[in-house]
Amino acid sequence: HRFGGSSAPELQVVVTKALFNTALALSRSGNHQASISTYDDVVTRHGSSRVPELERQCANALINKAVEQGELNRNAEAITTLEEVARRYSEREEAELKSRVAQSLALKAATQDRIGNHKAALMTLEEVATRFGACKDAELQYHVALALGQKGALLGRLGGHAEAIATIEELLKRYDTSGDPKLQEAVAQAMNMKGASHALLDDPKATIETSKAIIERFGASGGPKIQAQVATALLHEGMAQLMTGRVEEAVETSEELDRRSLAAVDDRGYSFGWKARRLRVFSQVAQGNGTSSVDAFCSLYAEFLPDKATMIPELVDTVAMLVTAGVPEREIIAILRSDPQKTAVVAPLIIALRQRDGETVRAPAEVLEVAADVRRRIDDTGVAPMSTVPEKPVVHG
Repeated sequence: HRFGGSSAPELQVVVTKALFNTALALSRSGNHQASISTYDDVVTRHGSSRVPELERQCANALINKAVEQGELNRNAEAITTLEEVARRYSEREEAELKSRVAQSLALKAATQDRIGNHKAALMTLEEVATRFGACKDAELQYHVALALGQKGALLGRLGGHAEAIATIEELLKRYDTSGDPKLQEAVAQAMNMKGASHALLDDPKATIETSKAIIERFGASGGPKIQAQVATALLHEGMAQLMTGRVEEAVETSEELDRRSLAAVDDRGYSFGWKARRLRVFSQVAQGNGTSSVDAFCSLYAEFLPDKATMIPELVDTVAMLVTAGVPEREIIAILRSDPQKTAVVAPLIIALRQRDGETVRAPAEVLEVAADVRRRIDDTGVAPMSTVPEKPVVHG
């Protein structure tokens, strides 16, 4: 309040930074509407300023506002806000403002994708590549690379795996030899998307070849984001090895992934230890090694985080694989009950296994309903050929 009415640019910048801190704190506390209002205050105060730092802050305020609107599921409003960034700054030559426009377009595409307007999202991503592809600024080129990667990922999710590979090849053609570290991160991620797309086109040998190229090229790199891509490549390689019946190689790959997993986390913040040990379970099942499969599952369960909802269906699928491979339900139940802090979360899975083992179980109706769904999932798994895995590599954005 003390300096809010000052016309001195230096003080205006200070006040605006304070407003940003307030907006971020409001967002962290879940008060997204108040955060939006605070970003509106920034734009109202300085939207017509030509002071470079204030212009950058106004562009950032609009982008952050759109993110907050997305948190409230006000996606149409978010798109309008992002289009305001392009309207204000598209004709400007400053690289930092161009970068904000590229960023806003990528976020617009992500929002369009989220509401199911995939065609519009693809067009928006293509606009980023077309508009800024010839720019020399490294930050802008990074946004172009991200847009191409985002486009490839979306095409893959829509089933256009050949088109996804072509888009990724365009990214690699542009940036494969770049010395910029951030662009090399984009290249590593693109190579992984290419490998995943090959797997989804039932070409696991090409997946293995691409994964090995990533590991050879980036395996000794020290950056955590690059190491996460190396770990992803090992995961893809191991899955593809199982798909082609190269089970012993898959076991070795799972061990290598486990060795690297302490230094790598995925885009959700999870350690690759979970994925490495899950791959090991699949590998031991594929070898027909019941005792080692159970030991591997014990190791996997140690990595299970009960507060991570996405791990639960993966745990259920792994248990289904073990049951269809002949591992007794009682052995699995003993492992699931070994950690009291996890037992409540996996209670429906335990009940499903007890019911399969012939017990009559009393529990609340809603728990029994979930257990019935889990039991159907296990029953539907059937006895899969040992050369298959219960999932293929996933194309990530």
